[in-house]
Amino acid sequence: MCNDQTESKRARVRRLVIHPLQDLGFRFPKGTPEDRQRALLDRLADSITYMSDKGLIALQQSLQTKGEGSAKCFWPCRATVMGWAEALEYRPLDELPELLGWFRSRAGAEAMQDGVLLAEYLFWRDNKRPPAKGPEKDRVRRQAAEFNSEYQKIMERRARGFPDIHDQGEFVRWYERTLKKCEAWVMEGKAARNGTGAKERVQA
Repeated sequence: MCNDQTESKRARVRRLVIHPLQDLGFRFPKGTPEDRQRALLDRLADSITYMSDKGLIALQQSLQTKGEGSAKCFWPCRATVMGWAEALEYRPLDELPELLGWFRSRAGAEAMQDGVLLAEYLFWRDNKRPPAKGPEKDRVRRQAAEFNSEYQKIMERRARGFPDIHDQGEFVRWYERTLKKCEAWVMEGKAARNGTGAKERVQA
C-alpha cells in the first residue's frame, strides 16, 4: 500500500474519530512523549481504516464514554477500540492474511467439498477462528444448508420464469460474490500444494 493511500485513510479516521474525541478532551497521560502519542494514534487509526464513514462516526460516539483513567479522559487501548469497531463492523478477512491460511489449507478444501465454505467464512469473519466441534460445527452446517437451499430455490424459480421477490436478487449477488471469493482462496491453496504456484493462482 502506498504512503499517500495510507495517509488518506488515516486522515479520514482522524477527521471522524480522533479529532472529535480530542475536542472532547481525550488525551494521553502526562509525560507521554509526543512522538509516542503520534505513533499510538497512527497505529490506532490504521486498525480501523476498513470501516465506513457511518461506522467510524458510530465508533466515535461509542468511544466517548470509554475513556480510561479516573477522569475517563485518557485514550482507551487499541484492543478496546478494535473490539468496539468489530462490534459495529466486522473487519474483512481480506485484511487478515494470517487467517486466510485456513481457507488455503486442506480444511478449506474440505469445507468447499462439503458445501459449508460460505458458512465457515461467516463464522471466521465473526469470530476470527474456526468453529469448534459440537454446537458450533452444527450451527455452521445448518446455516450452510439454509444458504444453499435458499439459493437453489431462487435459481429454480428463475428457471421457471418467475421474477425475484423481496431481496432475493440481493441475496443471490451476495451469495455468488462471497462464495467466489472464498473459493478463490481455496484454489490458491490447492495450487500451492500442487506446486503450480502463481501460474495457477485464482485471483480473489
